[in-house]
Amino acid sequence: MISAISPISQSSNHKPSFTSVIPIRVKIDGREVYSEKNVRPAVLQLTAILAGPIKNNEKFLAIAKKFGLVDPDFSLTKAISGYPVLYGEKKVQPSNYFRYISKKHHYLFTGEQAQKLRELGKTVGLERHAAKLRGAKDSLDLQIAQGKYYSAINQYIRSQILRVSESFNPITREKQGEPVELVIDMISNKKYGEKGFKMQLEDISFTKSS
Repeated sequence: MISAISPISQSSNHKPSFTSVIPIRVKIDGREVYSEKNVRPAVLQLTAILAGPIKNNEKFLAIAKKFGLVDPDFSLTKAISGYPVLYGEKKVQPSNYFRYISKKHHYLFTGEQAQKLRELGKTVGLERHAAKLRGAKDSLDLQIAQGKYYSAINQYIRSQILRVSESFNPITREKQGEPVELVIDMISNKKYGEKGFKMQLEDISFTKSS
């Protein structure tokens, strides 16, 4: 039997530790898209901005400020100078701090959830590589690692307490208002379905969850 990860930790007064699960919607030239093929590049452009450094780009700084008003895990100060580079890396990797997950819907994980998924995902990769070295495509160790990874994803998505809301109070450290979704607005060269199709992030906004 594949074991699940331990329950999401909460403080003694039952307020959630600051972790953020953000449902995502993407619009290209004003029209919403749903496939991972179109959503993933938009999210990657956003996380590259959030990871910084953005101190010399007014547009990126404005986008990061909007994101920071809603996500209590996001550090605008770090984004300005650039999130820390981990050992062995030449430049910051946004996936170390922001994790995009596509299931039935699309989500961005930040904070503790992003860190945990990075660790679990790394274990999956190591076990997959170990199985390959043995000439196998699968192993019990790999199945266990995958089970923990997907169990964590499902647990985080189900937990409404982890969703970002309309704002948060930095003094009381409480989220306020209704749950919201992140809308990423992209503009493109309108070469839809063609090899030369390109798009770039124009702006972001938050809207109440449907």
